[in-house]
Amino acid sequence: MSRTAITGLLPALALALTLGACDQQGPAERTGEAIDNAAEEVKEESAELFEDAKDKAEDTEDATTDALDDAGDTLEKCAELGLTDC
Repeated sequence: MSRTAITGLLPALALALTLGACDQQGPAERTGEAIDNAAEEVKEESAELFEDAKDKAEDTEDATTDALDDAGDTLEKCAELGLTDC
């Protein structure tokens, strides 16, 4: 191989070795990744808790509406019957 060919390959080889070394994670990178994973997990869990709370609030709203409708129906029946102490 000629000297020019070798000289041309050296920068490419150096770049390949440098980029290959980037795949290795040090303690700071591993810690950062663990923090990112924990934050993502908290985000997902809080979204699930929010959905659960929203569903329970909607269920409570429905139950309250039903109870108030029933109470209104009872009062109407009392009024139709002329009862005053329902």
